[in-house]
Amino acid sequence: MALLLQHGRLKMTSLHSIGAVSDALCLDLMRKYDALQRSGRDDLDPNHENVVERVRMLEADLVAALSPHMTPKNVAALCQVTGFIGSPERIQRILTEELFKPDVLKIVEALKVVYKLDMSAAAASARGKGRRGSHPQRSAEPPSGGWLPGAASKEGGSSRKPSKEGGSASTAAAEEAEAPPTLSKTGSVVAGSI
Repeated sequence: MALLLQHGRLKMTSLHSIGAVSDALCLDLMRKYDALQRSGRDDLDPNHENVVERVRMLEADLVAALSPHMTPKNVAALCQVTGFIGSPERIQRILTEELFKPDVLKIVEALKVVYKLDMSAAAASARGKGRRGSHPQRSAEPPSGGWLPGAASKEGGSSRKPSKEGGSASTAAAEEAEAPPTLSKTGSVVAGSI
């Protein structure tokens, strides 16, 4: 994708819907993971229908944007991957089975950093048990049945950091990740430089 953008074969505007759906999918998965860890069920999406629908939307957007630049074999491979991930049974297994727990936890924690979320503070605030002075960066109540990218919290503001080109939070995080870490005079990595 980077080469297609670099050589002008793909326009950044064609990736906006992919970024929006990816953001929504990531937020849904984080919310779902936290709900399953807390109570063993996800009352907002018990059958994983919202996540499955977002995976299908992402597949459709990716195929529409990339199929002119891919062989039919590669398009089929992309659809096979999204079809595998987009199964309610597999989503349930991935999010709940002990075998996957360490890897899923790493992914969820990384996504929380990328999206600058503290899901436990948001959930506590939604239950009315928020600590004085704590401000979750996203509302714990998802609008229209799902977490939406760039949604502002009730306290105001948005936690989503737009990139220079107006891309998604994941694009902004990728840009930050490309910068080399800086070292302090003592030789330790400076916080926030990675």
